[in-house]
Amino acid sequence: MGFTGTATPSGCLLATAAITGSPEAADVRAELAAVRRRIEASLRARIERAKAAGERMPDTNAETPAALVIATIQGLSTMARDGAPREKLLRVAAAALCAWGHASR
Repeated sequence: MGFTGTATPSGCLLATAAITGSPEAADVRAELAAVRRRIEASLRARIERAKAAGERMPDTNAETPAALVIATIQGLSTMARDGAPREKLLRVAAAALCAWGHASR
């Protein structure tokens, strides 16, 4: 988990940078939001491919688990920036994986 490395600041730049800020940074916020939307779209597409290949149930809702991944990453990043220990972050990530099946319905 890269959120807690000693060689870099805690958290994820993409997940936390410029979410809030001055009006002058609106273009930066918009670009970062677009990047996050593209990542989520890629996750949805991968889940759809898994459905087509028989790796996921045909009635899997690709939108919700993709959104769960994005929300988990953003939440973990915030927790890391706030000083949460790596072990806690790993437990939260494991809990999110437990929710994966429910999010797919």
